[in-house]
Amino acid sequence: MDPPPADQTGDGPVAEGVSAKLGEALPSATAEQLATFERGRAVVQKRFDLSGGLGPEFNVTFCGACHERPVVGGSASLYRNFFLAGQRTSNGSFVIGDVGGVVRMQSYEEGAIARPVIAPEKNVFAQRNAIPFFGAGLIAELDGDTILANADPDDLDGDGISGRANFENSLVGRFGRKSQTTSIEGFVRGPLFNHLGITTNPLSDEARSRLPVDSSAATLLKRTGRTRQAAATDEPNSDDDGVPDPEMTGDELFDLVSFVMLL
Repeated sequence: MDPPPADQTGDGPVAEGVSAKLGEALPSATAEQLATFERGRAVVQKRFDLSGGLGPEFNVTFCGACHERPVVGGSASLYRNFFLAGQRTSNGSFVIGDVGGVVRMQSYEEGAIARPVIAPEKNVFAQRNAIPFFGAGLIAELDGDTILANADPDDLDGDGISGRANFENSLVGRFGRKSQTTSIEGFVRGPLFNHLGITTNPLSDEARSRLPVDSSAATLLKRTGRTRQAAATDEPNSDDDGVPDPEMTGDELFDLVSFVMLL
């Protein structure tokens, strides 16, 4: 996809080398990164089953089910919309449900009914469509100060948009519907578990240093205090489906995160 002319962006010229056709890797990708990109695309299209760790409760069987339109890595048709559920308490606070509030519609459990039973205390529901991955790696390269400099919570420029920054562990968020996640690794690991029931271990710091956007601790914490991309949580996730955790290998996770960064 060709970048728009500079006089049509409203913010000056578009940087070179940051735009490719939808579904293709960034033009700046090296030969090694392109090979990783293709392996990551294969992980997106890999179909999981019960023996491979799917479920026992889940919404889809592979990443591409929700990231296929108009190409692999994009969004999904409306029939792939999913639901979130939470509780608004009497004191006005909001309690998100398990697995990020995601309602898992399918189950391998014997005797499971056609649709899940929603806990009676859940009283807030929302429908969502999957977020496309395009440009996520470029957003990961921004430091927090750049994002904060573009905040406009009081709509002082009068464009009708009140831009507000979100934070995770005191770091500027940038991924997810509410920018609630600070890293692409977290952006990937969360839906893997919430929608497929696929468990993962966090990438090692050495592996993070080899990602297309260096996400190692040494790179993230600059002398200026700026953060290019906050590190993902270092906590493994697990389930009790009888399949040894993690259910996705570290190499597969590395390739998948790299694919998203390069798309």
